[in-house]
Formats: sequence, C-alpha cells, structure tokens
Amino acid sequence: MERGEPAGSIAAAAIGRPGAGCAANGGLLHPEKPSVPVRNYFTSAERLSVLPTGRKDEPMITIIARCSASAGRAEELVQLAGNLVDSSRKEEGNVSYDFYADIADPTKFTFIEVWKDQAAVDFHNATPHFQGFVEKAGPLFAGPLDVALYRKLS
Repeated sequence: MERGEPAGSIAAAAIGRPGAGCAANGGLLHPEKPSVPVRNYFTSAERLSVLPTGRKDEPMITIIARCSASAGRAEELVQLAGNLVDSSRKEEGNVSYDFYADIADPTKFTFIEVWKDQAAVDFHNATPHFQGFVEKAGPLFAGPLDVALYRKLS
C-alpha cells in the first residue's frame, strides 16, 4: 500500500513520522513498525479531516488499501488478512470489507473497506483484531502501504 495511512482502516496504525528515516517516502514510517514505510499520510489525513463527523448525513467512507507481500510471505499475509476480514465484517459500522488478489501478480493485494462513518472507522482501528493484524503483518509487506480514502459522489 503506497499512499498513506488514513486515520482509519488497515492503515490506521501507520501514522507517519517525518524524518524517521525512509527516503523512499519522505521519511514517513509506521510508528510501531519502523520497517513499514507509508506515503502521503498527511494528504490522506487531511482528506479525512475535512469530512463532516457526527452527523446523520455523514458520507460513508471507502478505504482502498494496496499492498505487496515480501517474497515467500504471500500465504502468511492471506491467512492474516482472512482473519481480519472475517472479524471486521462483524463490526456494526462496517458496510463491506473485502480482500482481493491481483490476477497478474500473486504478491499484490487490495483491501476495499466501506464504513458507515468516521466513528465506525475509529472503532475498527481500536479493535484487537485490527491491532493484531497491524502488529503481525508489518514484516510481511514488501514495501510501502498505499491507502486512500474516498467518498461516493454518485
């Protein structure tokens, strides 16, 4: 996943720290897993911060998170992701949570998450199943995470 960790989703725990020592992404690293660089965190966070919060008409949040598994680690990532997906789908604020494998490259994967609102994303990010995934998956990633947040326009 190459874009950056939003304040919610797979990427929630990947809040960048400027100057943390990763030239490929401007020095932004996962705060608890320094071996996992993230890109454009502040861009994603800024996009998230302009969304209205706490209102009934708040738009759903779609998170698309792309990643690549390190050589020989794809099956481990698939197993961990499967557990995360199963648990995340049971959360009250989850609309959908899916995990995709790239057809052309068996080491590339995409999570597509849809959340009722920012409160649901925040809740998800604090769950033991999400925190456990973040802790265990970091070493399995081949490079930076690419995470983007979207709101539906039509």
